[in-house]
This record gives sequence, C-alpha cells and structure tokens, in this order.
Amino acid sequence: MGITVALSNPQMGEKIGANIGPVREVDIYEIKDSGQFVKVLVELNIKKPLLSGILVGSKKDGITWVDFRYEKLPQFCYRCGQIGHEEDMCKHKVEQRNGDESTEHELGP
Repeated sequence: MGITVALSNPQMGEKIGANIGPVREVDIYEIKDSGQFVKVLVELNIKKPLLSGILVGSKKDGITWVDFRYEKLPQFCYRCGQIGHEEDMCKHKVEQRNGDESTEHELGP
C-alpha cells in the first residue's frame, strides 16, 4: 500500500520519518507507471524494535496506513523487529491474539 500524492512530499516525509528517529535526509523518487514515493534517511535506536508502519491523517481527511521499508540493515530479525540477530537466533516469541506462536512476519519475508 502506498501513500497518496498529497502525502508524497518532503515535509510529510520528514514528519512521518520523525516517528522512527531523527531525520537526516528526505528525497522524492518517481517510478514510471508506479508513481512517487518518499525515501527518508533516519537514525535508529537499535535497542528498540523497528516499526512496520504508522497511521497518518485525521478523521476529517481520512486515516491511511503507511508501510515502512528498511534498507541496508545489519543482522535484522523479522520475527521481533530488533537489530543484532537474525530470526533463527531469536529468543523472543511473537504470539498471536489466540495465544499461538506466529509464523507471519509483518516486518519482512
């Protein structure tokens, strides 16, 4: 899911990126036949799990989920969202609402 053209601007990219960490750079990219997307370079606190995305907007204008995609991460666990180990070495159990262990990874493959 992408974000609307109205949200694809540097100012909104900076506001959204600030939810992850301090923003260092914001760029707009255009892909032929796919539209625009915002790429934001942020500093991460590697002791905290990564966010899969956030809700943006208002009741008046509508609320939209914005997916986050991460690049150039060192050892990253798609199970718990933390940097420093991979899934096969993860000590965290991710439970579904029914109490069973989840095999889905909302942060990646």
